[in-house]
Amino acid sequence: MLTPLVPSCRSFIFALLETYLPLHPSHAAHLLTKVESLLPLLTACGFEESVWEDFHEPLQQLLYRMGPEEKDGGKRKDAEPRLSRDQLVEAFNDPETNRCVPLAPSSFRRPTRSGAHAPPLARSCIIVILRLITSAYLRTHEDEFAPFLFALDDDPRFLADGGAPTMRQFCADQVEVRPGATVLAPRAPSRNLEPH
Repeated sequence: MLTPLVPSCRSFIFALLETYLPLHPSHAAHLLTKVESLLPLLTACGFEESVWEDFHEPLQQLLYRMGPEEKDGGKRKDAEPRLSRDQLVEAFNDPETNRCVPLAPSSFRRPTRSGAHAPPLARSCIIVILRLITSAYLRTHEDEFAPFLFALDDDPRFLADGGAPTMRQFCADQVEVRPGATVLAPRAPSRNLEPH
């Protein structure tokens, strides 16, 4: 079972990767190619590569483990078994490799039942990279998506600024990773990530 952590984003990416598990390894390689083809959008939108490259690595490593072996042009070691569903669940729940962004200042500690303080909440690296890609995709395809922002005309968060937010404001406030950002991220570029 997946531990709760930004549930709809986690569910989306887990379901996406799980869909690829029974497919031929070339499909995972194609998905990685699609994801990596979107990475230049991050730089184009002002996200520094040194910031986002660490968030990309866990997704890249999972797709390597789902993809073809080295002898077939992939990155998975020859004779290494492909990633199983159980291993995918384990990877999603592994705090050492998958949680890397504190949601609160390091001085904030959540009280536990025992009265001790737990570390700050964290977000999955995979979710972070998908949120950043989504933001960059929305920003670079503003003409296509801006008409949907009219629904926020009456939102109190944007009334002081005169109604619906700009795409940049929307992405900064609602898509990119920060405390309080709602979970709207992975749907915009998802049509680019479907199996072919």
